[in-house]
Amino acid sequence: MLGQACPYRTEQHYIMHPELERWIKRNVPEKTLRDSLFIYRHLWYGTYVIAQWLSPGTTFIDLRNLGGSLQNFTREVARDFLKQINSPMSGREMGKHMVQHEQDILARQQEDNDEKVDWNNWQRNPTGRVAVSMSCRRK
Repeated sequence: MLGQACPYRTEQHYIMHPELERWIKRNVPEKTLRDSLFIYRHLWYGTYVIAQWLSPGTTFIDLRNLGGSLQNFTREVARDFLKQINSPMSGREMGKHMVQHEQDILARQQEDNDEKVDWNNWQRNPTGRVAVSMSCRRK
């Protein structure tokens, strides 16, 4: 999962060293970061992932999921990846994005709820007509 620490498991992760990994390492200026990057194939999902070791051989984080092919690493993806890796977000920026993401989720849930209410109301009265009683009761 992107951004979360994952334990390395040989039955699940196959580390590989394609030309793409060499290109990435050539373009990352900071030595410590460069040396911690690697690419693996997720054996259960068949996806290729650029990752970073937190604890070499034990724990890592996913940085970019490339899907089912290394060819998905286009020029645009490369530019975005290098921007992400060379200038990471500050804590304040990360917090802002997390709050926005949470607000987006809640807004979608509210929209879904509103649609369900509208649907239920329509099912109760599909014609949209309102029945009015003309009778008057006096006591």
